[in-house]
Amino acid sequence: MGFFRKKTLIERIEERHPTFGIVELRTENGAPLAEATLRDKSTFGAMIRARWQRVFPERINLWFPKEQIDVGASIRWSEGVDMGVKFDHAVELGTANSDRKDRIDVVTSHLERAGV
Repeated sequence: MGFFRKKTLIERIEERHPTFGIVELRTENGAPLAEATLRDKSTFGAMIRARWQRVFPERINLWFPKEQIDVGASIRWSEGVDMGVKFDHAVELGTANSDRKDRIDVVTSHLERAGV
C-alpha cells in the first residue's frame, strides 16, 4: 500500500478541472498503445487512467476522438493505472464534466468490449 509513500510535488501552471472522456494513447509514430479515460484536465496537461497497468514510453501522442485533437505529450508521473501528462502545447478540450449519459455510454462500451 502507498500510505507512507512520499509524493513528488509538481508545480502546476494552472488549475485542473475534473472531467470524463476517452483518450487514445499512441506512440510518437501513431501506433496504438492503449485506450484510457481522461480524469482531469487543464490547458497544458491532464490526468489519464489507463485500462490496465503497463509501462508507457516517456513521450506519447494523445488522440481525443470527441474533439478530433491529436497532441504530443510527456508523461510526468505514473502510479498504477493513473498518469499525469504535459501537452507539447496548449490544448483546449471541451470535455469538461461530460453529462451522465456520456459517462454511462462510455462505461457500457467498456463492459461490452470486456464481454460482460
